[in-house]
Amino acid sequence: MTGQFRDLFLAVDTVYQARQAHMRRLTDDAAALRNELEDLDRQLRDSLDQSSHEATPWRAIGADQTWRAWLMRRRGALNIRLAGVLADLEDAREALKQAFARRQACHEILADEARKLRRRANRVR
Repeated sequence: MTGQFRDLFLAVDTVYQARQAHMRRLTDDAAALRNELEDLDRQLRDSLDQSSHEATPWRAIGADQTWRAWLMRRRGALNIRLAGVLADLEDAREALKQAFARRQACHEILADEARKLRRRANRVR
């Protein structure tokens, strides 16, 4: 019987580890998207600071406005992707909680079986 529980524990533990890895990937993706958003915000601030102080050739032909429009579209797209990743992250968090609970339950079952086997072995002696 313990062999079956051990196999079950290994399967459940494998699922738990896979859920952890998925959670890590999503967390890394969210961090990368946030970093990209911060970079875009910094670039926008820098361009606004620079363009307000001096007339540049870019400003003269309107390229600065085109670039800012692209920047805002890019920012919007990144925010949409971040929202999707955060939603996936919440789902992954729930799946990880469930996998952890199953892992703990299997661990307790395995520990109970080991205690029962020890008691039986002690009675036989």
